[in-house]
Amino acid sequence: MLVVKRLLIIFILFWGLLALAVRSMTPLIGDWRPQIETAVGDRLGTPISIGSIEARWYGLQPLVELSSITLGAGDEALSIDRAMIELSPLGVGKVLLGQGKDALTDGIRLTLDGLAVTVVREADDRIHLGGLGPIGGGPDASTPLPPPHHLQLINTEVLWIDRKRALPPVSVPKVAVHLVRDGTDLAIRARVESDAGHADASARLSGYLGTTDWSGESYIHATNLDAARLFAPYLPEHYGLRRLKLNIETWTRWDGAVPVHSQGELGLRDLRLETPGDDDSDLLIEAASADFSLTRQSGAPFRLGLRQLRVAMPDRVWPKTDIALSLWRGDAGFSLDLYAEH
Repeated sequence: MLVVKRLLIIFILFWGLLALAVRSMTPLIGDWRPQIETAVGDRLGTPISIGSIEARWYGLQPLVELSSITLGAGDEALSIDRAMIELSPLGVGKVLLGQGKDALTDGIRLTLDGLAVTVVREADDRIHLGGLGPIGGGPDASTPLPPPHHLQLINTEVLWIDRKRALPPVSVPKVAVHLVRDGTDLAIRARVESDAGHADASARLSGYLGTTDWSGESYIHATNLDAARLFAPYLPEHYGLRRLKLNIETWTRWDGAVPVHSQGELGLRDLRLETPGDDDSDLLIEAASADFSLTRQSGAPFRLGLRQLRVAMPDRVWPKTDIALSLWRGDAGFSLDLYAEH
């Protein structure tokens, strides 16, 4: 018992001295702005500018507030109106004791307000954030940086640019994200609101999202998605997708950054597939719904199941049907098995 008391006293003294040391440095943090810009820029591999830095104490933790932050340069630069960082004295101590420059992220709570980010798909299929390097692999891909222990994004705007398809940019003005990290385990919640629909998502993942070395489970509930607007540019023109509203609720299991199994509920309405030169032959579906299951694993057939599929067309309602489909590639080419029951 005496040993435990002594260890507790030593720990309290160490914590107090460390907190006192960090507290004494916070008034000077604004003077370190150039050094902070250089250190963070070197770590991210991109130039960074910070308009101002202020520090104050929130209980036992220092709170650092940065404003007018820019990563990168040009039209695709990532910008943040305000960043609030709560620093753990223990996390700062790990860095000062030489336990790795990434150790600080374990003691950080980071809130980004007014983030404007551009997500770019290059011609070689790699995706990167404006201001940061590619994250799809390759010799110049960025080294994964562990996210902070707690990350919150509010008032976020995302601009999607697809250079491979040379499509007009798509803006998503309202995105909110909440992330908690414990080692390599991530718990994520997100909400997206736009004039093309609404979606809520959550995930429990393990690994580094900047690589393909992650796995886990995710959930998505999307309502009133304007699927024609979002997906038609990625389909061949002869598909003729002109209208489609989509609702979907899905649970997905991921392995090595690949979705290997999904299941849920799917509903669509107001589908129109246009036939060139003949309006009378356009395919019109007023509504359709089904429970679905999809499995995709390396070395195994692609399997899709639809249960209680219901299709309503302008002139008829098809009976409820169960469908099972298997697709695989053999030596002689692709093979397809299809089973239906109603």
